[in-house]
Order: sequence, then structure tokens, then C-alpha cells
Amino acid sequence: MYRNPIKLTLFSALLLSFTMTASAQAGTDPSDPAAIDVLEKYIAATGGREAWSAIKTRRETSEMAIMNMTRKRTLTTDRANGRVYERVDQQDGVVENGFDGKRVWERTPFFHGYLKDDDPKAKAFRKNGKGLVNYRESGRVFHRAAAETVDGRPEIVLTSEEEDPFGRLITARYFFDSKSFLLDRVVRGGVVSATTAFEDYRRTSAGVLVPFVSRSITPQITVVSRTTSWEANIPVQSSMFEFGETAAEEQPQPPAAKPAASTATPVARDGEISEADRVATFTHAWEKVRDTYWDPAFGGVDWQHVRDEFLPRVKAAKTSRDFHLVLNEMVGQLGRSHFRVLPPEKVVSLHSHGDTLPDNAGIGMKCQWIDDQLVVTELDAGYPAAQAGVQKGWVVQRVNGSAPPGIYEKELKQSTGYHLRKEVSLPRAVNEVIAGPVSQKVELDFLDSTDKPVHLTISRKARPLSEQSRVTFESKRLRGGVGYIRFDLFFGDALEKFEQAIHSMSDAPALIVDLRGNPGGAGDMSVGIAALLARKAGSLGTSHSRYGKRDFSYEPAAGAFKGDVFVLTDERSGSTVEVLSGGLQGEHRATIVGAATAGAVLPSLIEPLQTGGALVYVVSDFRAPNGAVLEGAGVHPDVQAHIHRADLLAGRDPVVEQATALALHQ
Repeated sequence: MYRNPIKLTLFSALLLSFTMTASAQAGTDPSDPAAIDVLEKYIAATGGREAWSAIKTRRETSEMAIMNMTRKRTLTTDRANGRVYERVDQQDGVVENGFDGKRVWERTPFFHGYLKDDDPKAKAFRKNGKGLVNYRESGRVFHRAAAETVDGRPEIVLTSEEEDPFGRLITARYFFDSKSFLLDRVVRGGVVSATTAFEDYRRTSAGVLVPFVSRSITPQITVVSRTTSWEANIPVQSSMFEFGETAAEEQPQPPAAKPAASTATPVARDGEISEADRVATFTHAWEKVRDTYWDPAFGGVDWQHVRDEFLPRVKAAKTSRDFHLVLNEMVGQLGRSHFRVLPPEKVVSLHSHGDTLPDNAGIGMKCQWIDDQLVVTELDAGYPAAQAGVQKGWVVQRVNGSAPPGIYEKELKQSTGYHLRKEVSLPRAVNEVIAGPVSQKVELDFLDSTDKPVHLTISRKARPLSEQSRVTFESKRLRGGVGYIRFDLFFGDALEKFEQAIHSMSDAPALIVDLRGNPGGAGDMSVGIAALLARKAGSLGTSHSRYGKRDFSYEPAAGAFKGDVFVLTDERSGSTVEVLSGGLQGEHRATIVGAATAGAVLPSLIEPLQTGGALVYVVSDFRAPNGAVLEGAGVHPDVQAHIHRADLLAGRDPVVEQATALALHQ
């Protein structure tokens, strides 16, 4: 599961990491006059350049609503000395970030110390406060685009480009009210986008207008921030901006890698990455794990030795494919779930170009290892497998000439680190072979519903980027009025839809929450859902990070469901699913029906890499309410129930049927 939803995806990470890097020579302004006119009217509307220039220090306090939880944030800036301090009080402790004018530091439950100058967050934090009022100093180029109508209002649109911390350009569109010239929203990205909308402008004591409400919306999360106070030209203490600890600087430091130029665009799988970029990326990933992993002893693994062992291999791995495989093997040495490196072709973010990931296409088919056979369990309408006539219950015998067990054994030999049990890993290994470049076809051999051999050559289809993180949500009533809810990711609007469904089912005698096939997502969402199912206060478990501890506690939410709850799980249910189901089981609030979960339950963060890839790294352990370690063990059901091939061929779901019978006490 991803511990901090603000950093859980590249959408969110990049949303908070834009810089105002100059894109024009000093002393020139290539922006078109119409755009400059709008920007000047915006500055005048918000108080004028003179009023803004008179602000030397500023402190803003706000409350951020995330997944039905509130975080309190204080941001203090010292413009005269270029210093910034931020404090966020949240469920798992206090997070502090600062820039003392020279270096960026961070104090969180999982890291204490200075960030390196080339760290993505350090790059972003040094640019904090460089808004549109400072457009001249930024050197950025703006153009006026055609007007658009937003929510029934005509708005003026300006376009520009922003850089992420690695120099990748992201298109940004600025929407201004056509009458007041106040900034209404900023949309970053293209097909995949992040929107920040501004509301409730108020005049402050400094005479400037600022929005007191902002909504940051990405495909995975919505953060609503409400300003509670805004002060200007206040006295600030220098110590606020300083780290104030020395221990972090005493860590052993490996020889510094020579700074490398940023990779402007992700490299193709077979394209080469310069040795300087490979070493810099490797060093950043290794240090990130060294500095944030919850266990400073690394479970007995000599992390310095790992660096020494893998650095020569990094220097020899010239192509993007080979380099990211080596990097993934390196983080796998710790033998824990949620450590992995995603290559560029599997990363969706705001700087993604085009409508799809052409090198990560598929055929719209999901399989499970059932009774020692790989059986088709789900098909996406409109995708090649369904269009070719493949049906649920068919058996996959070979993919490109190789049998599924052989594909699985080859994967085990080639990969190191944490391995889930066979019924989880085998379908994933086969799916990796089925997925690939959209230009290539897949040769598949099946047994159909009558066990007749069927050979199909199926072309891959790339899934639109706009669908990569879309949550599939279903709610309905079953026999006897039993409520039924199923969703496939703990992201996006899943919590909002779950709350709506719960309220519509308040009279149901019982509720079935189907989390089979759900791999998890944002860890904090488990707490929000537990609150909607709670009869009393409880806890889903605890996690320990290097510098802190968190209790995943919850209180009953308004309108929480009070009837009996049944949670359905299988071997594909992982991460946040396991936190929720294990916690509800431990609190005797839900009956778990189905099969044991995956056993991959460590809180983690995700960070973009300069190659266009991404690092997923663990920052905490996790234990269920009874102290049980779920990592590697999973959540075991109270009532075992399994689906078989004959059920799929007959269109039956015996797991739902059994849960319904239990709910009706039959």
C-alpha cells in the first residue's frame, strides 16, 4: 500500500514538483503581448505588483481534506532570504520540510536529514512560492489560447510549459475569469492531467487577494485545502528554517556521482542511457532506500555491499531495459514486497505523450491459477481477447509456444527478491509475456469450454492513458436485499462512491464487500472505508517507520453501515485490501470469505526517476491488530470458498452465493 497519498503516484508527485525554470534568455520576454496583458491584469486584480513586492514574510495555515481525513498545514516563507518552512500534522505524525537558503531538509516519520541537491523534492521545494506574480523573473513563455467555457462561464486561457525536476516539459493551461481576471484553475498534462482549482478569493491584511480554497485533482486522489489564516510581514525566527540536527550528516556517504544532465524524455526500451545518468539514478535509488527503510539493519542485508556489487552491473547495462532490470534486482535484495523499479514504458504521468503506452499493451484478459490450470476469469469488452472469441473458463495452455508453468519457472530463475506464492506469481508472469509492444502479436493456445484446442493469433491493444487508473465500481442488491459492493482499486473516487453506496444500503440486512482481484492502492483509504463500516472505534493495525509509529485507528463515520459485513478475498487481493480485511477481521467486525490474500502488506512511497521510470520503496512495516505480521502470510478467511472452472463456464459465482447464504443465515 502507498502510505502517503500526496506522494502515492507520479501524478501527485509531479503535481507538487513543478519548477519555474527559465525558458528564455534574461532580459527578453518572448511571451505574446495578449498573454502579458492578461497576466498584468491578473496581478492588478489580486492587489498589484507593489502590494505583492511589499510582502517580505508570509505564514499561511490551512486544513487539507484527504480521504475523509484532515491534515493541518503551516507554510512560512521568507522571501527576502529565500527561505521556506512547511509543517504538516497528520495521522502518522508530523512532517516538516525546510529550505534554509542553501539546502533543503526533511523531518518525517521515515527520514531525518538534508536532501541532496538533485533530489526531486529538493528541486521543487527550492522553487516554492514562485507564482504567476513573478512571471517576469521566471522567464517562462506564455501564449494566449482560444477562450473556453468552464462550468457555464467564459474563461480566458493561457498556455505555457513547466518543467518537472528532471527537465521534462509538461503543458500547463491557466484559466482566468473573463470579468475579474482572477485565476480559476490550472490544468497540467494532456490526456492524463492534474487540475488545481481555486475558490473563495479574499483580501488579506497585506491588501492582496488570495484563494482560501483550492482543490487538487489527479486520477488517483483529490485534496481539498482550506486556508484558516493568512498573515504577511510577520516576524520569523531563523531557527525555524534550519534543520537543527547533526546526526543525519554523520551517515556514511558513498563517493558522489558526477552530476548528470537531465533526461528530457523517457528512453525507449532498447535505447541507451548515458553512464552518467545510469550511475546518478542508481545512486539516488540506493540512497533513498538507505535513508528511509524502516529497519536500519536492513533485515541483515549488507546494503553497502549491495551497492558495491551492483554498481559495475549498472555501468555495463547500457539499454533502458537492461538498466531498469538491474535496478529492480538491486532493490529486490531486501526480499520484501513493494520494492520495485518500474521502467519508463510502464509509467503513466503528466509528462506522458500520446494517448497510450505503446510498449505496455495487452489483450484485455485476466487469468487465475485454478485447480492447476491457468483459467480465463475476466475479459474486457472492446479488447482483442473478447473480440477474438475467448470466453471465461477457457484454459491457457501456451503463450508464444511456452506453457504457463515454464514461463513461471523462467521468471523465478531470472528475478530475485520477494516472490508471492505460485497462484499469485504465475498469472502475473504470464501476463508479462502477453503484454508488450502494440505492434506485436501474441500466439495463444487454449482449451475451450468443450476442451477442444483453439489456437489464436491476437494483436495487442494499448489501453488509453485516461483509463490506466480508472476505478471500476459496482454496487447492487442481491437476493434477500443483501447489499453488494465491488471495486478494483483503492484510488480515485472509490471512497466517495463507497460512501454513497453505503448510505443507499442502510436498510440492507447485510453487506458484501467484494475485494477479489483488488491489488490495493492508497493505504489511508482503508481507514476511511473502515469508518463507514464501524459500529465502534477500532484499529486496522500499526506500522513502524524509522522515526515513528502509526496506529491505523478509526471512529464510526456518520451514516456508517451497522449490519453484518462480509468481505470477499482471493490470492490477488493485496496491500490495502489486506490492511482493511485483516483489521476488520481482528476487530470481529467482518467475516472474511474466500481464499487467503497475497501477503504483500508494506507501506511504501513512489518517486519518479530521471530516466522516466519510477522507484517504489518501503518505509514501514505493518502488523494486524493482534500483532500478526501479514507480509508473506496474508489474511486467511474465516470461511473458505473457491471458484472453479466449471463455475466460470456455467456463469456462476459460488463465493458470492456462499457469502449471500451466510448473510441470510441460511
